[in-house]
Amino acid sequence: MKYQSRFSRIFFPEKCDRCGRIIPLAHSFCPHCEENIRVISDSFCESCGYEKTDCFCESEFNPKLPHIAAVYMYCGDIRERIHAMKFRGRPSFASSFASDMAKRVRQVYPDVAFDGVCFTPMTKSAEKERGYNQSRLLAKSLAHKLGVPLNDCLVKIKQTDKQHSLTGQERKQNLKGSFSVRTPAEAQGKVLLLCDDIKTTGATLNECTEALLSAGAKDVYCICIALADYHGGKE
Repeated sequence: MKYQSRFSRIFFPEKCDRCGRIIPLAHSFCPHCEENIRVISDSFCESCGYEKTDCFCESEFNPKLPHIAAVYMYCGDIRERIHAMKFRGRPSFASSFASDMAKRVRQVYPDVAFDGVCFTPMTKSAEKERGYNQSRLLAKSLAHKLGVPLNDCLVKIKQTDKQHSLTGQERKQNLKGSFSVRTPAEAQGKVLLLCDDIKTTGATLNECTEALLSAGAKDVYCICIALADYHGGKE
């Protein structure tokens, strides 16, 4: 943190979005709320994102991604804040989550030069119903924090059933062929960072990654806020 930022935090301290308590320097939550979150350790599987002791790669429901990292497990206060961001009209939470994701990206992909940050899209009707796409808000803030362009190249080309009501195999089939790249030039030869809020089975990230690679992307790295504790059942 720059000196000026540290100085301003002394007189204008940030407050925890969850409870309103003052947050210590270099923290995203107050100590009270930090007790109710689970941060993913540095020892994780880059194909599924889970800690190596909980590696999910052998599950038939888990598609192996080229690179995937996350900050938290989807439980406790993190689950509550993501729900608030998505369903209870708190899109402002995206900025603090993006800060956490940016720290994680710098930590696990320090030598990767990204050409852009893209995100999992929604259909126009679904985005209109919610009022915003939280993944786009995350990606926009994350791109700014990393100093790389936002790449709005992915589109969802068909309406699908809501993923949370489906089993692992159904999620795969539900999303098959759902995403596309507007024009190949937006992805061709580029190293892209794909952003989403939660990874459950990984079906959404996998379909988006395949669309980007099929359009000529050189490589795709995935980053999300949290991983669901999902082992073949429903969330």
